Amino acid sequence: MIEIGDSSGVYRERAAEERRAAARATTAELQRTHLQLAEHYERRARELELGMGQSSRSAHR
Repeated sequence: MIEIGDSSGVYRERAAEERRAAARATTAELQRTHLQLAEHYERRARELELGMGQSSRSAHR
């Protein structure tokens, strides 16, 4: 079973990989693509983390 926190960690790891790939990119277009993917993964990780916080708050009501 995968925990929500684990999922956000996977997205953060992928974002870091994309940032490293952007640093190695040989063209500006390729660099932009990697940075856009990194931003997407970081957004997804934040969404998962926020969603996890909301579900734990609603459980306490």
